[in-house]
Amino acid sequence: MKPRPSVSVAVALALLAAGCTSPAVQPTGPLAPTSGSTTPPGPATATPDTATATPGEGPSQPGATASQTAGTAPGVLVGGVPVGRLLFDSDRSGNLDIWYLAAASAEATQVTSDPGSDRVSAWHPDGNSVIFSSDRLGGPSIPSGGALRAYGLFIADLDGSAERHLLGTRTFNSGAKYSPDGAQVAFSSDARETSQVFVVLADFQPNQGIPGPLTTEDHNDAPDWSPDGLRIAFSSLRDGDREIYVMDADGSNQVRLTDDPAADSAPAWSPDGSLIAFHSDRAGGRHIFVMNADGSDVRQLTFGEQRDGFPTWSPDGEWIAFDRLITRDDLEILVMRRDGSELINVTSNPARDAFPAWGP
Repeated sequence: MKPRPSVSVAVALALLAAGCTSPAVQPTGPLAPTSGSTTPPGPATATPDTATATPGEGPSQPGATASQTAGTAPGVLVGGVPVGRLLFDSDRSGNLDIWYLAAASAEATQVTSDPGSDRVSAWHPDGNSVIFSSDRLGGPSIPSGGALRAYGLFIADLDGSAERHLLGTRTFNSGAKYSPDGAQVAFSSDARETSQVFVVLADFQPNQGIPGPLTTEDHNDAPDWSPDGLRIAFSSLRDGDREIYVMDADGSNQVRLTDDPAADSAPAWSPDGSLIAFHSDRAGGRHIFVMNADGSDVRQLTFGEQRDGFPTWSPDGEWIAFDRLITRDDLEILVMRRDGSELINVTSNPARDAFPAWGP
């Protein structure tokens, strides 16, 4: 058993932001080091304390250009979303709200406009509404005494109408994801002092009692449903450092997929269920990795000293979007091919654009 560190507010922020041992990491993609090399060629895409990412498409895709993005390394292009639509939260309007970019448009569309902070969103499977976290109802700090306000879960149509409060007024709730059939919502909450993964019905009413958590060990978050709806991947601190786990949708058969002293988090299933993307600082900085769904064949997709995080797959499984810190105030959404090639900055905005979620 690895020594167990204390859970700090910094760990809680990661919420806004979520058995088998995995073999050695195998770098892939155009920036992968050559045989015998330990350092990938080319400069880093951002300074060490930055972390932004931008979904986009390669120069062969409509809307992509050969222009470089300020603050990124050569090879990162500015372009549009190749397929589907990308949700993200942004303060480009002066307040933190939910926005999305469509493949046919170069302009982002604003979804929410409440004075509160709206963040960490996800699509309903039908693509007509979104679920997100917000502190718009106020509330106390998290029960553990940290500085975070209470974040509840809310649902809204794409034009910002039909907003509905799903749950949470006194606790920190984040990372909500619909099941593939749209019938259930998985999320993490500190309602039990330390963060745990919960599942409720999508028509849950705020006056109903929340069912017990699916996890009970130390600090679990960042749930993501498998495409068949039978399993949930998540992040956990139960073994002393952050690792990726998977469990059945009812909470049974919890199995560890990663086993590395570094922090592994934010698992995201590929549309065909064969792969799981995640972010990790196991190679210095924080980078995007992908592994088989059983935890084998871990491969590094991004390189450098920057901070890349929160991967999400395109509906066709050919692209991965993530956020990258360019400066302390500038996060971007990048997209790349599933092998790490064709990096494209799709937001290209001096604001904070983070936590992408790819949908139809």
